[in-house]
This record gives sequence, C-alpha cells and structure tokens, in this order.
Amino acid sequence: MSGARAARESLERIFRAGVAAADPAAALRSRLAIRADSALEVDGEVLPAGSPVAMLALGKAAIGMAGALEDLAGNRLTTGLVIAPAGGEPVRLRSRALAAAHPIPDASSEGAGRAALDFVAGLPPGGSLLVLLSGGTSSLLTRPAPGLPLAALAETTRILLGAGAPIDELNAVRKHLAAVFGGRLAAATRAQRVIVLVVSDVLGDRLDVIGSGPFAADPSTYGDARSILEGRGVWREIPVEVRAHIEAGVAGSLPETPNESDPRVRHVVIANNRTALEGAMSGARSEGLRPLLVSDRMAGEARVAGRRLARVALASGSSSETCLLAGGET
Repeated sequence: MSGARAARESLERIFRAGVAAADPAAALRSRLAIRADSALEVDGEVLPAGSPVAMLALGKAAIGMAGALEDLAGNRLTTGLVIAPAGGEPVRLRSRALAAAHPIPDASSEGAGRAALDFVAGLPPGGSLLVLLSGGTSSLLTRPAPGLPLAALAETTRILLGAGAPIDELNAVRKHLAAVFGGRLAAATRAQRVIVLVVSDVLGDRLDVIGSGPFAADPSTYGDARSILEGRGVWREIPVEVRAHIEAGVAGSLPETPNESDPRVRHVVIANNRTALEGAMSGARSEGLRPLLVSDRMAGEARVAGRRLARVALASGSSSETCLLAGGET
C-alpha cells in the first residue's frame, strides 16, 4: 500500500472516530436509564413510574434519537411525534413520524410546525415532555406567524443563506417570523416538566440558536431581526409581507418572543462539536499520531476555511506524527 493511501485511510478512521463519538443515539442512551422501580431516569432526573411521558423528536438526528428512547423507555412513553428531513433514514418507530423539507421550508414544513404546536398544546396538565432536539429543526418546523405566507418566509430564508448569514443571525430572524420558535413551544404546553436533550450544531451551544430555540428564552428582538437584514444589505430584497411584519414588531404592535426562561424547562447538551473533536483526538492517538487541535470554533465560507487550514499545516512544520484537527460550522 502506498504511503499516501495509507495516510488517507488513517485520516478516514480518525474522522469516523469523531463521528462515532458524537453519535446522537449513543449520546442519548448514555443519559437514560430505567430504574429498579420502573422509573425513567433522564440525566439524573427521575420521572416516576406511572406518570405520563411524551416524546417530541425534532431535527436531522430525530429518527435515531427517537428510536433509542423508544427502545429503552418502552411503554413508559405514552405518546410521541417525530419530525425529520425528507429522504433520510428509514422510519421504524412506534411514534407518529413526519418528513419535512430542509434547508428551505415548504408546505411539509408548515404542516410539521402545525403538528408540533398541536402536539405540545394537546398534552394533558402534569406529566413530562422529553424533547430530542438537533440541527435542521428551524427549517423542518416552520409554522409562519399569523398573516405571513409560507412563501415569504421561505424566500427570506433563501435570501439570508445567499447573503452568507451565519446561523445565529438566520435564526434570530426566523424566530420572529414563525409561531413555534423562540420559546413558543414551551409556552404552548401544559406539561409539568420539559427536558430538552440537545445535539448541538451551533458554536458555543447557544440554546436560543439551536433549532431556533423552540423551548428556550429568546434574547433577540424584532429590532435585532431588522438590523440583521439591513446589515446584510437585503432589507429591500425580502418580501414586503416580512418587512411589514418586522416593522409592526419593532413598533410594538406584535408581542416579542418570550425572553425569560420557563422554570419547567431544562436543557441538556448531550453532544456537540467538542464531543466529535475529542473522539477524533482519541482516534488519532490510536493511529500512533499526536493530535493538535487547531480550532473548535472554525466558521465562515468552507473554501476559505480549507485554505486557512492548509496554510496552518504548511507553516507549522509539523512532523508526520502530528495530526491537525479543527471543527466548527462553515
């Protein structure tokens, strides 16, 4: 085997070790247990046997996470709803499963958003709601705010993506255009407690940004949304209905998203970028290499970041025993 081929295969094994370390289903299983008294323990919090437990799984990792919870909890789950990208892994779940569009929302996303809102609002008082949240939720779960057509929201998303808006800016705008983000799902449910188990795809693990924070307090405002659109130079490009909606919010004619945490809600980040990097570092050691972490907050345009990494490698003068690692969201 040539040296180049051997090196490539070694790097692929290191990459796979990083992916495996952040596997959503495995990360979820590590936080769950069924106690001897049949109580379900979730990250140290005990849900007593006999109390109703509902599941809402959202995002790209929803199917795998939901399957892991169903396998462990069994009949402890009284009801469940799973919303995942269309065309993903096959669905073999007992819970109701819906497929929706990503990254640009369409009618399936609107239907999924309506289903999620109806699901949490329909839960009886008391009991627990387990939310399995992962990246992609902001597109999959799009229920436009009253008076806003879906096409206008989708076009705004498309324009912001084209303008290079990072995820925090994109989601700050989306939270003020949809009826399910920025803590609104938390406000809609009567569950006694809500535990949100999060696979983060956001640098810094900001709970208000991951999936546009459907159960998290939102520090952003309509004014922030307008400033982002103006700062990106697209304010005049977005649909007139969106501009009118945001201007009404800035004027105080529309309520802001909840900006205080709901005491019933607890978020737990179970896997993130750092989890994958630590797995990759372990994989590098297994290959006999010395891992060197360049960055765990890499951002920007992917092609630019790739050139930057190449320059770091060339300038470092690292020996062949060193493996440079970086992670983030480009």
